[in-house]
Amino acid sequence: MRVAAPGTVVVIGAGIGGLLAAAAVAGCYQKVIVLDRDRLPDGPALRKGAPQGAHVHGVLASGQTALEALLPGVIDDVMAAGGDVGDMLADGLFYVGRQRLVAGQSGLQGLVASRPLLEWVIRRRVAALPNVEIRCGVEVQSLVHDAARQRVTGVLLAPPDATQPPSLLAADLVVDVAGRGSRCLQWLQQLGYGAPPLSRQPVDVTYTSCYFERKDTDLPGLRAVLCAHSADFPTASGMLEQEGERWVISCGAFANAAAPTDLEGFRAYLHRHAPPETAHVAAIATPLGTPVQFRYPASEHRHFERMPCFPAGYLVMGDALCSFNPVYGQGMTVAACEAVALRQCLQQGADHLAPRFFKACARLIAAPWEITVGSDLALPMVVGKRPFGFALMNRFMDRVVHAAQTDLRVAKALLAVIHLTAPSWSLLYPVMLWRVWRGGFAR
Repeated sequence: MRVAAPGTVVVIGAGIGGLLAAAAVAGCYQKVIVLDRDRLPDGPALRKGAPQGAHVHGVLASGQTALEALLPGVIDDVMAAGGDVGDMLADGLFYVGRQRLVAGQSGLQGLVASRPLLEWVIRRRVAALPNVEIRCGVEVQSLVHDAARQRVTGVLLAPPDATQPPSLLAADLVVDVAGRGSRCLQWLQQLGYGAPPLSRQPVDVTYTSCYFERKDTDLPGLRAVLCAHSADFPTASGMLEQEGERWVISCGAFANAAAPTDLEGFRAYLHRHAPPETAHVAAIATPLGTPVQFRYPASEHRHFERMPCFPAGYLVMGDALCSFNPVYGQGMTVAACEAVALRQCLQQGADHLAPRFFKACARLIAAPWEITVGSDLALPMVVGKRPFGFALMNRFMDRVVHAAQTDLRVAKALLAVIHLTAPSWSLLYPVMLWRVWRGGFAR
């Protein structure tokens, strides 16, 4: 790979998105410095900057492909550290509301590992790159720019105590992957660029999660039970095998219907609002701690690609660019795909990097955003304008799910769309329409 722009890159944020961004630029720049406010743990442990880490996390099939492209062999590293993989329909159960998809070989691999384990393995791989340095306990105070405010030239680091001045860290490129807490909007306004157009879908979803001791007799042969919500069953849940002989069970509810945080209340809630297999394990397994909650108010997509101008030497990606309702497990996958897009843009050169990168991201965000917003608006309690033809498409998707209960080919096609390995319109192929129509009559 040729060097596109020798010099230094500063990556703000050492979460999974920031680490993957560092891996993407490491082959194109001489030095990569990753900054994070947290004191990063030495192993797979929860940390303050990732409060969602105690909940069910997944990497979609397309995300696993992106991870391997950025860090070859990383899935094997996760497995060596205690994670595992399995087929989505052969090694797990997948529900949509009360309807369970047919069992069989889907050809789509699911990764079962906790968020802290996955982040730790990725951080270890990125830290081993010869030109990457990770600094923790460091807060970025502001961007540094040229006199014309047309180029970002570095960052200003907050002093460790009030007696010292801020310190300057020069950079040829600053990549902001600080998540939903990013100050990118404030910094852009300070530079005179204004704010990008915003697409926002309120969801008001609350996750409640708890870890349980796992035994081989709990659900023999199964590593996961996943349940997507439906209009008549507006609760999503997930139960995943985790390293350390554990299960993690998460239940996401909309509006004011969150599962309680006391153990008995949580178990009773799962009995009413989760698949029977999940409720069974929660009822018989020994809890490891108490249930915890995480609230997510709205999905947000900031359209930087629509801004008339943008400062050179600065990029925004990850949740700071677009954050999705976590019910769908798309965040880490999209971040990995954005990192691949960043590397591809840099291989074409550093000129006009921001507009090229943001356009590439807009294209790859379109499909998961459509899935997220469309599925959320199917719930009556979610506020938002339903587009023309929305009810018709919902009825069609209901028929797809009905057919997928008995037709493995339809189930595989549906999962391919969910895992972002096939476009949504692939469900409209003539052979799919025939199988969906036939499945409806069969039922």
